[in-house]
Amino acid sequence: MSAVVDTSPLLALAHLGLLHLLPELLQEVSIPEAVRMEALEGRPDAPDTAAIREGLRAGWLQVLEVANDIALQPLGRTLGRGEAEVIGLAQERGADVVVLDDRAARRVAGAVGLQVIGTVGVLVAARRIGIIPAVVPLLEELREQGFRLSDDVLDAIRRDEEPNS
Repeated sequence: MSAVVDTSPLLALAHLGLLHLLPELLQEVSIPEAVRMEALEGRPDAPDTAAIREGLRAGWLQVLEVANDIALQPLGRTLGRGEAEVIGLAQERGADVVVLDDRAARRVAGAVGLQVIGTVGVLVAARRIGIIPAVVPLLEELREQGFRLSDDVLDAIRRDEEPNS
């Protein structure tokens, strides 16, 4: 399964020390140049950048260019550059899924026919196949770091993780 990943999920998973979940769950993982720049160049000394750089060095994380930059212009009016490039690259490459957390970007990606998951979806998928034991503590840690997550989503995951559910 091929995926194009946005900055927020990349950083969240790297922060948790779980960036390895992407190639374990999705096989082919790519990011557009704008995401690489957002994740690495603007924050070269951030602790989570080491895992991202290692993914690039190891080759499981690839930076790909969007071939048709002009097609991104309408997206750029409502989305950030990274989100627009994720959607554009996924369309060009026929990616199976995009990994986006931004609500507006998720809506646009869905409207153009892309399958969308986010950081929460990656974590839930990893728990369901036994790679990680629980999602709630990870989401609580991310919330403490400023990751936006509704109480409704967190409560639903709590219920899903309860024994007998």
